[in-house]
Amino acid sequence: MSTIPHTLSITFRVILRCTLYLPTRPIAMELKNTMFTIFLGILAYFPSHIESVFSQVLSHQILNATYRGLLAVFPTKRPFIIGRSTFAGSGKWAGHWGGDNASKWCYMYFSIPQALSFSLFGIPMFGVDTCGFNGNSDEELCNRWMQLSAFFPFYRNHNVLSANSQEPYVWDSVIAATKAAIHIRYRYVP
Repeated sequence: MSTIPHTLSITFRVILRCTLYLPTRPIAMELKNTMFTIFLGILAYFPSHIESVFSQVLSHQILNATYRGLLAVFPTKRPFIIGRSTFAGSGKWAGHWGGDNASKWCYMYFSIPQALSFSLFGIPMFGVDTCGFNGNSDEELCNRWMQLSAFFPFYRNHNVLSANSQEPYVWDSVIAATKAAIHIRYRYVP
């Protein structure tokens, strides 16, 4: 084990350049003097994860740049951004999509602690591909997943083109369950 104290940290500044492509025109942005702090105590215990940490921090700043770029183009509109790669606190600018999952019960179960964890990370706008992205969902799985996902902030049914259709209208029981869950969802919206 390393003897680096947990309180020791490195702070460095970077310049992040990105181009935001919109249907009308590209916009180049530069975030100067963006500050990152990496705690050496964490890196001492997990040295193999340093690339992952920097990758997530870069994603965090890309979401920041995208948010600022959209505000520059549409100053009266609130940007809606969903990222697949985020970092703690990215919820200030974007939500998080759980990524490509599979049409299996274990993926539905895993989405619950995943949503709760992202809320703790400061990213409350979270959702998964309801009914699964890869593979074919069945009626019962899709029924229960539509009911569950109605209580996630980001709620959508999405799958790969090569899979069978899994929209609620495919099965009558899924239509009924989805309508009931959405009714409860919107009854509690402030």
